[in-house]
Amino acid sequence: MKIADSVEIPQILYNVPSRTACDMHPKTVDILSSHKNIVGIKEAVDDMARIKELVDISKNSEGNFYIYSGDDPWF
Repeated sequence: MKIADSVEIPQILYNVPSRTACDMHPKTVDILSSHKNIVGIKEAVDDMARIKELVDISKNSEGNFYIYSGDDPWF
C-alpha cells in the first residue's frame, strides 16, 4: 500500500513465486485491490481454485481490477 500511496500511476501486482520466492495469497490481493492505484495482478500459480478467487475479487471491484496470467513453463 505504501508504494501505491506514493505514486499516481496504475500498478499491477506480480505473483510469480518461481521468480520472487514469495506467494501472494488471494486474501492479500483482495486487500490490495481496494487501492485506487492497484489495477490488476499478473498471476502465475496454476490453481483453478485460486483463479476463481481472483475472478471473484475482480468482480467485486466493479471491473476495476484485471487478472493476467501465465508462467514460462506454460509456453
